[in-house]
Amino acid sequence: MQYDLYIKTDTGDIPFVDEMDITNEPLKLFCKNDNIPGFLPGTDRLQRIEIYDSNGNYIAVSDANGIANINLNSGENTFGIYICGYLDGKPNKYYDFIWVTVNYSGITPPDYNRCGVQIDFGGRYSYTTPDTAYTREDERYTKSTWLPYPGSFSGTSFSANYSQSWDSQTNPLTITGTITATFNNDYSKITNITWNQTHNGGTSTSPHGTFARSIDFEGTDIPLDTYEGGTIYQVKMEETCNHISSFTDTQTAPEGLGWTLPDYWCNGDSKIYISFSKE
Repeated sequence: MQYDLYIKTDTGDIPFVDEMDITNEPLKLFCKNDNIPGFLPGTDRLQRIEIYDSNGNYIAVSDANGIANINLNSGENTFGIYICGYLDGKPNKYYDFIWVTVNYSGITPPDYNRCGVQIDFGGRYSYTTPDTAYTREDERYTKSTWLPYPGSFSGTSFSANYSQSWDSQTNPLTITGTITATFNNDYSKITNITWNQTHNGGTSTSPHGTFARSIDFEGTDIPLDTYEGGTIYQVKMEETCNHISSFTDTQTAPEGLGWTLPDYWCNGDSKIYISFSKE
């Protein structure tokens, strides 16, 4: 084969393969050749393509930029792709024809670009200082993103990053974080989410020296709560721990207060609360 098919998306071009799952519509398809004689003028070796439905009806053709916009129905879509070449001195002649099928969920990603995470839990912390060590238990601790992280959807995945620094000479601080969430096809449930937030600050001459903190969380199967205002995914009370795959909160501070979270549990005050919004 002397050509490759691609889908144009807002985040870049991805290779097209038969039987792939599609979440955006219309499908923006284009064909790039390696050495088929002739290509669309002014393009990066893109070929003219014509699209036919499963009954053989002509439904789309590539535009001057080489993109064919294909409208999809929810579910399985089968269509033919006619790849044209420049053969024997004649343009737009047959080069190849293939039948393909795509599966379209019929639902476009939500239009949100901010995500916040909050976890309420009971736990036991172990604390250390240069002079002592002790533990503390509480039935309700709250850990959350410093601010909602900016991010974006790509299909059924949402990725966000956050970073902010304060350049105080006596007590500088940098907070960074990432969130990656994967949804089911209709966005009614977060099937997996990871959240990491780090705090790094202090100086050797600060009152409590330097410190480095990391919160790491992974959760699964967190449903959309239709009773909440806005777009909230959450689980509550004792059930919360069934949706936590891993959770750690650690701070190292050689000259100050360090800690670990050796044990956590869930009770009537516990929850995983994940919010999405648009700025």
